[in-house]
Amino acid sequence: MNKKTAALFSAAFLAAAALPAAAIAMPSICVKPDPDVAVMLIQKNGLYGYAEFDGKIIIPPQYQDAADKPAERFPRNRKLLIPVKKGKLWGYIDLSGKTRIPFRYQEAEPFIEQYGTSARVRQNGRDFSIDLKGREVKQ
Repeated sequence: MNKKTAALFSAAFLAAAALPAAAIAMPSICVKPDPDVAVMLIQKNGLYGYAEFDGKIIIPPQYQDAADKPAERFPRNRKLLIPVKKGKLWGYIDLSGKTRIPFRYQEAEPFIEQYGTSARVRQNGRDFSIDLKGREVKQ
């Protein structure tokens, strides 16, 4: 689901999840709350962050853009990294908000486990895959 579609459902989702509407303007619509699922995308004042389903903000809105994939992509018990945009460049953070791969990419996609836990990125006009440490993966 894209961010525009998610915005259409935000009011109903906020009420259902009992999230503080003043703090969170737009959650990404996810399949269903699950104890193994960690976060949903939120937006405030044009910046993106992540919150748990109970409304607890775990990564305050501070990024110009962020992955808006279903929450299943970011399970609580995994060490997958989330692509976020700071300024004009993308990098990857973990669920604590710590930068794990520096902000150096013009584009960045989420990590995909079925492909050996790699992610597609674009740097200096060149597309390639990286691993969880930001090293280029030969394909």
